[in-house]
Parts: sequence; C-alpha cells; structure tokens
Amino acid sequence: MKGGIKVGDYDYLLSLPIGTLTFEKVEQLQAQLNQMENEVEELKKATPKSLWEKDLDNFLVKLDVSTLLLSFYCKEFV
Repeated sequence: MKGGIKVGDYDYLLSLPIGTLTFEKVEQLQAQLNQMENEVEELKKATPKSLWEKDLDNFLVKLDVSTLLLSFYCKEFV
C-alpha cells in the first residue's frame, strides 16, 4: 500500500517509557510549545538591526565575564 500506514509505523510508541505518558509530561510539552510559539512571534516582529543589537549585547556580557575570569585567574597565578 503506497503512502498508507504500515503495522510497524507505530512500534516506537510501544518502546516509550511509561513516564512519558503522564498528564504532567503533556502539560510540560504544552508549556514548551507555547514558549516556542512566543519566541517565533517575537522573531517575526524583530528587525535585523534589533537582532544584531541583541546578539551584540549578549556577546559583550559574555566578553565581560570572560575578561573578569581571566583577570582573576591571572592574579591567582602571578
């Protein structure tokens, strides 16, 4: 049968741990889906310039932390 469902198509469901079939897991996955949908909407609204500025801000924060750590370790070994 071309394009139809075969008997083995859903075998992966039988091998799932029972813990993945809980209501709490469904709620957790729904929350993740909602968060991702919100992120997608924010990205759709963003301009290239705002994305660049956000990336640059994140980079500068990480650079500051790295510089601080480097100066701390340099003082320890000198």
